[in-house]
Amino acid sequence: KGNHDPMIPPLPPGWKEDTDDVTGIAFFYNDETGERTWVRPGFIPPPPGPVGRGGPPPPNFQNNNTQNHHRGGLGGPPPPGGGRW
Repeated sequence: KGNHDPMIPPLPPGWKEDTDDVTGIAFFYNDETGERTWVRPGFIPPPPGPVGRGGPPPPNFQNNNTQNHHRGGLGGPPPPGGGRW
């Protein structure tokens, strides 16, 4: 919605962005297909950066791999409106 950041590519045809009323987090939906997702359609993560200097993680590090995930590790709450993945 009104985000003109040149680093964020436009949504594919048919996709729209909205904000979840409860969480305030952006989600994406396609009225034509009924699909809903928290992950921006067409998103390609950047390549990994340089390797860190190693060593143990900082004391306040949280390992998110131990949390319960929905549908194969997508994480977060289910899609807005209780839709299906």
